Amino acid sequence: MLPHTATGQSAEQPTAVPPTTPQGQKHADDLALIEHLEQLGFEGAEFDAFADRLIGHGQRVVQAWISNRKIFSECARRGIRLGDPPSDWSEDERDDIVQDTILRAFNRFKRKALHARNWTPEGGASLKTYFIGTCVYAFADEYRSWLDRRNARRMEIRNLALQLGGSAPVPAHHRVGAVAVDRATARAALKALHDRDPRLAKIIALESEGYSHDEIATLLDDGTSLRAVEGALYRHRCRIEKG
Repeated sequence: MLPHTATGQSAEQPTAVPPTTPQGQKHADDLALIEHLEQLGFEGAEFDAFADRLIGHGQRVVQAWISNRKIFSECARRGIRLGDPPSDWSEDERDDIVQDTILRAFNRFKRKALHARNWTPEGGASLKTYFIGTCVYAFADEYRSWLDRRNARRMEIRNLALQLGGSAPVPAHHRVGAVAVDRATARAALKALHDRDPRLAKIIALESEGYSHDEIATLLDDGTSLRAVEGALYRHRCRIEKG
């Protein structure tokens, strides 16, 4: 899962700063804090408060960098190539990636920067800067995992649509190793529905995989409008409720 780049000292770290400067004093304060937390065994109320402050800072930065896509240039600056940012990921998907990124980053930070003492004042970065560097690498891991899951889902939908007699586009970023989920039962039910209403079968299949109604209309590629998709689903649900 880790990018093939060491997560030791952040790529943002400049040369060491003499402790007489404000930045040098900050590094000295950070070192004193780590030594104090180490004496506490990196646990307890003081450590939890430290963790909450650092995690909050990381969330704000990563959220902003994902929103303005700066996170991709930060990855590229570290030699991590992720391709073009997706234009179709939802706000919920981005929020999930932020949360997973911060969790992965903090666990790695605690293990490497604190317990293994990979962070040092001589590296030139403050603890916060070091943590943000760790977040960048963690984002790359989480983004690649999300991309794998999305492409596996889209490949399954493509195959299902083909089986139902339709077509859907091949994912632009297909990644080898994505695992397709066996849904033989769902396919059987959809095939039965396809015999009665081929378009409705494809609409239901796409909606069940998380596509928006607007995306479904585009994927059908047969002139079906957004309103037609919504109407088909509404009538289908009414029939189910009536039995």
